[in-house]
Amino acid sequence: MLSLPQAVLQAATKPVTLVHGAEALLEKLGEVAGRALALLEVAEPLATRIAGVAQEAEHTAARVAGLVVRAEDVTGAAATATDSAAATVAAVQPLVTAVSAIDPQQLVALVESIPAVLERLAAQVENLDRTVADVGALLSGIPGAARLAKRGDRLTAR
Repeated sequence: MLSLPQAVLQAATKPVTLVHGAEALLEKLGEVAGRALALLEVAEPLATRIAGVAQEAEHTAARVAGLVVRAEDVTGAAATATDSAAATVAAVQPLVTAVSAIDPQQLVALVESIPAVLERLAAQVENLDRTVADVGALLSGIPGAARLAKRGDRLTAR
């Protein structure tokens, strides 16, 4: 055991030792605070850069979403065009098959026969024209036909 003077001496030095320990602790805390401040100074510009990158990412996401919507519109239009093209090909296919089955010599003969058909048609039109003129002359010889013609003109004018 300790003697009384040693115990008093030891008890008297304890507050000094505690003060020295507290001073050392405060000194260490000051160093840690300085390091933390230095880290904050480095981290602040990084945080600003990260915020800028995040904002650009939001804009990019919005643009991509708009492009997705446009791509859906283009896909729909392409599907419609494809369906329309398929329907057109299906409609034209019998005609192509029919035309490819025609003998070119028969086609030339058919085209060469057109003037003769037109001559016969012209003769028939002349006959029809003469017949209409004759019927008109016959009708004009009927008593009162002129009045009927005038009345018909008035009725059609209304």
